[in-house]
Parts: sequence; structure tokens; C-alpha cells
Amino acid sequence: MGDNYRSDVYPVDCDLNGYAIWDFEVNTNQRSRWINLDILPDSLVRATSNIYLHDRSNDSLQNLRRISRYRYCSAADGGTRSFQLLVGTGELTVSQEISNGWNLISFPRNPLDPTTGRVIGDDITSIYYLYNYSNRAGYMFADSVQAGRGYWLGMNYDAELDVQGGTALEYRRALTPGWQLIGCPYDRPVAFNRAKFLSYGRWYSFAVAVQRGLIQDLLYGFTEGDGGYTDGDTLNPWRGYWISAGSLTVTMSIPPPEGVLPELDAIQPQAFIASSDNWKLEIFAALSNGYDDRLTRLGVEPDATNGFDSPYDCPEPPAPPGGNYVTAYFQHQGWSDLLDDRFNTDFRGALQNGETQTWDLTVETNSAGEVTLSWENLLATTPDYEFYLKDIMAGTEFSLYDAATYKYISDGICEFSIRTVAVSSGRRSGETLPGEFALRSIHPNPFNAATTITCDLPEAASVTLSAYDLGGREVAAIYNGKLTAGRQRILWDASGLSSGIYLVKLQSAGNIRTARVALVR
Repeated sequence: MGDNYRSDVYPVDCDLNGYAIWDFEVNTNQRSRWINLDILPDSLVRATSNIYLHDRSNDSLQNLRRISRYRYCSAADGGTRSFQLLVGTGELTVSQEISNGWNLISFPRNPLDPTTGRVIGDDITSIYYLYNYSNRAGYMFADSVQAGRGYWLGMNYDAELDVQGGTALEYRRALTPGWQLIGCPYDRPVAFNRAKFLSYGRWYSFAVAVQRGLIQDLLYGFTEGDGGYTDGDTLNPWRGYWISAGSLTVTMSIPPPEGVLPELDAIQPQAFIASSDNWKLEIFAALSNGYDDRLTRLGVEPDATNGFDSPYDCPEPPAPPGGNYVTAYFQHQGWSDLLDDRFNTDFRGALQNGETQTWDLTVETNSAGEVTLSWENLLATTPDYEFYLKDIMAGTEFSLYDAATYKYISDGICEFSIRTVAVSSGRRSGETLPGEFALRSIHPNPFNAATTITCDLPEAASVTLSAYDLGGREVAAIYNGKLTAGRQRILWDASGLSSGIYLVKLQSAGNIRTARVALVR
């Protein structure tokens, strides 16, 4: 039958907040003659839809709501001329402010002229760098752009990028094993879990694809400044993302924001609720003169193992192509043949009372600077466990409950271990009951937003813990309830209070203990 067709009908409504594009050609044996193209929309084309004709030979754009005939002169030897027909609503050209430095971006339209010089070079007059990525070659200069793909853009000045073009009715892309850069192919955000995946002739919903190890369930975006990588579950216009695929043959399909997916067998993901056999510890790494890493997590799940578990163990994305950065990861050789041996998430099976597990953590920087490791909300996310961080080179070890941060100077790779011990009913490993009722410590102090209050109870008791300003007015009811005997730690979130000195009061059965604390914004 050949490759040439005289009709091309889309099976769905293309009246999107964007433009559908038909590519077509006109071939003639008439030499140097005027050729007339008459474009006549039928009654099925909505009156609100815009219609444009793009002549790719001279890069002209005609509004067919204003004219119905387009004329051009054929070449001296006749031949073929290429056109694009665009139908849709909204603006044909969209734009976005991009900040200086390195940005992980995408384009919400398929450009009429996809060459990098035309899409970006007309908006940035200074030097810029645009990279795409492949697992075999790493970062490469991108000489053209496409909607739905991600790119690294580096430049020295803020700029407003614009792109003129159409939107896919349903975006499809073949994924290669390992890492790839993707983006939002539409003008509006799309939840990533609405995507579906084709493997060996069968379509799978997002949840089933994750369970089968076809893809990882997280997107990794990037925030310029000191933000670094962040994880998420939504594709936003103009943003680029890392995803990783674990199968040799996967095709991803992303429907438009208002589209409806066909019914597929789905496994609904379970919401995270912290418990003794289902918890997570988040470690944040910040470089004083570079990007942060806020992706590192360890924890336990009832059905996790000490090996590679596709639903839980996530690989660390490649480092940005430029700038100073810090990355924290767990190294596991042999976990996956298709991915790197660096993982930012390592979940294992639940521990029995008194059992110990150790995670080996590597923190790497590409420049010298002060690194700050921090952790938050231990009491809310890690019940019935004790944690100890050890700096292997320095030989120091301390409980994560006794400090909120750890700082050191790095100029490369530093090794740490995180040892955790399962305990029961608030009693820590090897701990004896305290001999007296005491408000032992408040750390950090001074603090910003949140601090941990440690108290000793010789026996189980009902306690109240409150905060007062210096005028004696109660400003926060921190805790009111029963606590078991032993050393207890209570997190106080004071984000709603202003800077100042406050008095913390612990009361139980006529016993009162107080301490001063400074909140600094």
C-alpha cells in the first residue's frame, strides 16, 4: 500500500488546551507553477478551534480562520513541499521564565521547528548548554527538542523561553533500560500514576508496572539554587524528570490531562502509616556551596527483604551536568543489572525486639565544602527504634535522638554507617529505669521550628507538657496523655510561634519540672 495516505482521522476529540498536528506533503510535477491549497473545515470542527497552516519550507504560519486558500510557487523541478496543519485552542505559543544556572526542563509543545537554535537560541543571547542523556553515552549536546523529553539547560542569565507548536493527543515513548529524562508533554500537570505501560504486547496500569519492576514509582525533579533533586508524582509543564525502567521493552503512554484511561487491572498503592514493622528514616544532605540531596531514605516494610525490592528500593539519579552538588546513597553491587549500584532508598524486613541492622551510607561531593546531615520527625516516622550514626573516618558515633544534625568538611567521599536497634514500649536497648522524674534536655536549643524534649519517668504516668511565654500565658499544649516508664522523647513543633524565650513545663502527679528554650527564626 505504501507510505502515502490521502486521509488521516484522529479517533478522539482534539479540542485540547493545545494543538494537534498533522504532517502532510504536496507533490507535483509542475515546475515553477503556482499551487493552490484550499483548506475547508467541515462541521465537525468546533467554531472555537483555531486552525493554522505551517509551511515548513519558508517557516511561514497562516491563520486559516482568516484565509481559506494558501498559494505557493513550486520549485524549478516541481518536487515535494512539507506542511503542518494545526488544530486546537488556546495560544499557539507558550512561554516560561527560566532562572540562571542549571535547570532540568521540558517543552509542553512539539515545536514547529525543533532545532535547538530556533527554540532556545532566539531567546538566549548569551552562551547556553542544552544536554540530553543516554545510558550508554551519558550527557550529550541536544541539537533538537521534542515534547515529553527532558533536558538539562545551563546558562548564566535568567531568560524567558517560548515554544510554538502542537500537543500530542496521547503521548507515547519507548523507554530504554536504566535512566532517562522525560517531561510533561502537555500545557497542564498530569499525575504520573495515570500513565500506562506496554511490555511484551500487554498494557499494564502504573501500579502493576511498578509491582512488576517495569519502572520505578518516583519521579526526580530538580530545583535550581540550593534545592537539588526532589521526588514527586506529578509531571508539571516545562519541568524535566528522571525516571528509571527495569525492563528491556517498555512503552510508556501518558494521556492528556482530561483524557480517560481504559479499564486496566490495577493494584492500589497503600498509604504509608508508621508502625514498628513499617517505618522510614529520611536523611538530608546539604552542601554549603552547592545543591542539596533530600532523597535518602531507609526503613522497613513487612514484605521487604534485605536484597533488591523493586517497589521500595530506588536508584540514585545521575548527578547534574554542572554545579557543585552532594549526593548520599547506599551502594549495592549486583542489585540490578540494568541500573547503577547506587540507591537512595533501602528498605528491609521488620526487626524483632533487640535485633540490629546496619545501613552503610556514602556521602559524596564534587567540591570542597561543609556538609550538613540532618533528620526530622524521628518520633513520628520511626516508632520503637533507636538509631546511631557513625562517621567511619572520624570514629565517632552518637544517637540520632541526641542531635538533629551532623556537620563535617568534605572534599570527596565520606563513609558512614547507620545502626538501628529495635526496642519495645519506649525502652531503649540496655536502658534501666530512671530513678527520678526529670525534664532531662531540650535539643536543639536554641531551635528553629521544631525541637525534641527528653524526660525521665521512673514509672508509667499521665503527664502534661506545655509551653508558656515570659508573661505566664500558655502558648502551646505540647502533650497531654499517658507515657510508659523510661526515657521518653517528645517532638515539639513550634512553627506557629514567633521568635522569643519560652518556658517549658512538665507536670505529673504533683511533680513539676521547667526549662527555658529559645525559638529563633
